Amino acid sequence: MADELTCEVIEDLNRAEAVADEWDALADLVGAGPLVRPAYCLSWWRHLGPGRLVLGTVREGGRLVALAPLHGRRVGPIEVVRWLGHGLGTISEMLLLPDHDEAAALLWSTIATPRRVLDLVECRAESPALVPLTALAHGRRTTSVRPRDSCPVIDLEGDGLEHVRRPGGKNLRKLLKRADASLEAAGRVHHVRVAVTGEEFEGLLPDVRTVFDASEAAHPRQHLLAPPYEPFVLDYLRGEVDLGRAVALVGYVDEEPTSLLLATITPATSTLSLWISRYVPESEAFSPGHLLLRATYQWAARQGLARVDQLLGISQTKTQWTTSTYDTVDVRHGSASASSIVDTAVRAAALAGELRSRLR
Repeated sequence: MADELTCEVIEDLNRAEAVADEWDALADLVGAGPLVRPAYCLSWWRHLGPGRLVLGTVREGGRLVALAPLHGRRVGPIEVVRWLGHGLGTISEMLLLPDHDEAAALLWSTIATPRRVLDLVECRAESPALVPLTALAHGRRTTSVRPRDSCPVIDLEGDGLEHVRRPGGKNLRKLLKRADASLEAAGRVHHVRVAVTGEEFEGLLPDVRTVFDASEAAHPRQHLLAPPYEPFVLDYLRGEVDLGRAVALVGYVDEEPTSLLLATITPATSTLSLWISRYVPESEAFSPGHLLLRATYQWAARQGLARVDQLLGISQTKTQWTTSTYDTVDVRHGSASASSIVDTAVRAAALAGELRSRLR
């Protein structure tokens, strides 16, 4: 006879931190990415989290078999439940052991209470926990799943550039050749510095800021090394670098910092995930982003990593390097009237953000 399933929704940060080791172990077992793990989720919650922590767990006997990293925020008369990390391009999912659909169903039904809307943006499309959610029926509440984005992946072989040498890499080889020729014609040299220890990271941080500031000044996106994001980003990265699970790479033309990559390492899946990247627009003639990527993949191969996850977004730069992709979806569960309230609030927030940008 199987052990009984028990569900608990953790709303206290200290309790959430107490299950971090089990959470990480479950993430390792199911091959989860870095953005669904406690280091990322709880760092985000400490510094940026609004509302109420909603960390759903299911145990079979005493063993953790399912976990949903969520938080809730009031929007008028309802509560909107979203992933921890919402708003930063976070790819997330319920962590679920294989053959435990009943645990997922129990957790979803516990969380999806009346006057709640589950608004799960950028959920991994192949997450096995989506099937029990789409089957969940509560009166007038329904579940919708809409395609959202794609994430390019590179399977590393040899020195990390084997995919570049294949027939499909012809255009990329030409681009890199032009970049090298431009540097040579200008009498300049491109090189990369890598930080894998706390001391090295702090040493590179001023140059990381230089690249970030220049990139944001020219093309404002989301300055993650400025308030309100900076405390979260640095807290998360410093902790992961200390554990050997993050790396910072900065590309230079001579001694001028021109590009950066802040990446995480998932040992259980031998994966390097490219979390944040920027480049200095004035150095564009030398293709600094591509040169840094080339050096990054070579570095990753030397570390014995087998896979690079470029995370969200299909761009020309990413597509030129990729060997495969996986998809994300947006999932909404709730009544039509409650979902309408959420949509109105999202539109109002978007308009407010646009207005703030114009005023700046």
